[in-house]
Amino acid sequence: MAQKKYLGETTVTYLMAKIKSLFVAKEAGKGLSTNDFTNQDKSKLDGLQNYTLPKAGSETLGGIMVGAGLTIDGEGHLSATGGGEADSVNWENVVGKPTAVSEFENDSGYQTASDVESKIIGKGYQTSAQVDEKLTAYAKKSDIASALKYKGSKNTYSELPSSDQSVGDVWNVVQADSSHNIKAGDNVAWNGSSWDVLSGTVDLSGYVQDSDLVEITTGEIDSIIESLA
Repeated sequence: MAQKKYLGETTVTYLMAKIKSLFVAKEAGKGLSTNDFTNQDKSKLDGLQNYTLPKAGSETLGGIMVGAGLTIDGEGHLSATGGGEADSVNWENVVGKPTAVSEFENDSGYQTASDVESKIIGKGYQTSAQVDEKLTAYAKKSDIASALKYKGSKNTYSELPSSDQSVGDVWNVVQADSSHNIKAGDNVAWNGSSWDVLSGTVDLSGYVQDSDLVEITTGEIDSIIESLA
């Protein structure tokens, strides 16, 4: 396998030094822009003065004063607090408002409890007792947990039981047995006709090994940076 380059402690330190020497550090609240701030721009800002907003009139645009029947909060939101018999702000002051759902016109076709129960019965949905009856044919969690039963350990494959074994019996085989594809410490389970090995193999030929890793050099870092300049 071809060698793979990685950054070690020495080369990471070198790389950070190169970055700091080539780039300006970022300052909080500042950023890069093509609209450079000039001395002329600063002079314009220094010449600005406070402006007092005039009172608004029928023909004059300006500020307003909060009068009777109005309130304004800290965010500048203006609210009307006055009115007639019903206050548009406080719901409890509304006169003649409905107090029950039955007082509204049911133009959306909402269902009552009895309507819902009637619909469910009419669709033939199953009761909890009927569901329980249907589920009795399925295996329970406890049944699945007991499917494999650990029986113990045998020193060799030849010592495994040849009679009275049950499906799901599991034995540990201490010694390897290449004729039966068993590695040392494999578990085998009786499948009804033979002992089935419960382990498998994984092909690691495509994985990187320690010997394939080589630390990148400072010279190689210089070459990469120069190629990007």
